[in-house]
Amino acid sequence: MAGAGGTVAAAAVKHVQAVIALARRRTSVLWALLRDDRAFTPTPPIPQRA
Repeated sequence: MAGAGGTVAAAAVKHVQAVIALARRRTSVLWALLRDDRAFTPTPPIPQRA
């Protein structure tokens, strides 16, 4: 059973990496909202033509 612990640890590391990646994406979205002084909308805004 000594080998089984390694696979659980590897899965935990992958999970942590996935959570960090999601947090990074959310942080970039929040930063962009703060930078552009915008409110969050669930649907993306329609781009305006110049």
